[in-house]
Amino acid sequence: MTIASALAGCATPRPRATWQPDDAVMAALPDWMQRAQVPAVSMAVLEGGELAWQHQQGLANAQTGQALAPQALFEAASLTKPVFAWLALQQASEGRLRLDEPLVDTLRPAWLDDHPWSARITARHVLCHTSGLPNWRREPMKETLRPAFEPGTRLSYSGEAFFWLQLVVEQRSGLSLPRLAQRALFEPAGLRDSDLAWSEEVARRAVWGHAAPQAAPLVPLPRQMMREAWLQALPLARAWGRPLADWRWDDAQRAFAALGGSVPSAAVAWPGDLMSNAAASLRCTAADYARFLRVLMPMACGPHLAPAWQRLHTEPQFETRPPWTAKTLGWNREQTAIGPLLYHAGNNANQFRAFALADVARGHALVVLTNGGGGDALCQAVVRTATGLALRAFEP
Repeated sequence: MTIASALAGCATPRPRATWQPDDAVMAALPDWMQRAQVPAVSMAVLEGGELAWQHQQGLANAQTGQALAPQALFEAASLTKPVFAWLALQQASEGRLRLDEPLVDTLRPAWLDDHPWSARITARHVLCHTSGLPNWRREPMKETLRPAFEPGTRLSYSGEAFFWLQLVVEQRSGLSLPRLAQRALFEPAGLRDSDLAWSEEVARRAVWGHAAPQAAPLVPLPRQMMREAWLQALPLARAWGRPLADWRWDDAQRAFAALGGSVPSAAVAWPGDLMSNAAASLRCTAADYARFLRVLMPMACGPHLAPAWQRLHTEPQFETRPPWTAKTLGWNREQTAIGPLLYHAGNNANQFRAFALADVARGHALVVLTNGGGGDALCQAVVRTATGLALRAFEP
């Protein structure tokens, strides 16, 4: 079974009761990985709000032939955003963040443009991607951050907005994002294989990224963007006696200056590259991300948002392409043959591809993490064959 045939086979939705990949899918998986040039994959399934199945296979580094470590950590890329959104809502529920208060009332970054729309952007706009801000500036040390339209009027996917909101949350909470995540979510939910910061332990377990399918073989490896940036920061963290998990904007600025303001890696373009990022820096196993999804399920144990805040996280807040796609504060939501589903995709540097799908009402979820730029096709094949759903999320 090829990837193409797997996708074609689900042209007509035939929902499955279980989302665990069957024997045919698992037998085809090595061929799919080879065709997509994906060295390794990590997958997990929730059923009834409980972790029912998990699997990982492949190589952490195709150049060296390095096998996956037990509980190998994959870059979850933009799957970080729903995690941060949950944390932001948790902080709001405790009164430390106001969803409709302009972010500039707490923090106006030096790189923010003085356009009047900039002063109107709120946490609510950020979390449903209606801030008007671009995804990422190409030259952040030279460009200001400026909204392209009036906040709240239309969709504009923005990692920059999430990073700004992260700085606001850190200021309001008094904690760095990694420390806040550990205290408020990872520890209470039993997420032992998740981290938003870099450390020697993370380095031992983290897989390497591989380029998208191309004529050339998988080796040599492409530039390892976040890994390279944090490896430059780590010696400073040791010298200062301040772990990267504690770093906030002032620490990153200090490190950037200590590195001369111009470092030899394209991975470090501005201080923000040297610290954890609410938009993209989560590393985890698929099983641990599934454990995060448990906190969305009413039948599962663990930390939960109060009902009003849960509705903001899981129910439509901004319609994008009615009637079947909408934005919650943190997720995409699609109406399907079995009811509404939450989903999010991830792509870091076209080297790590990820996808998560959740049916909150039934307590079902499927997570697929890969360390190859061709992982998008692999994620689609696994999700479609496992669930029996032809999601509009996968349409061009």
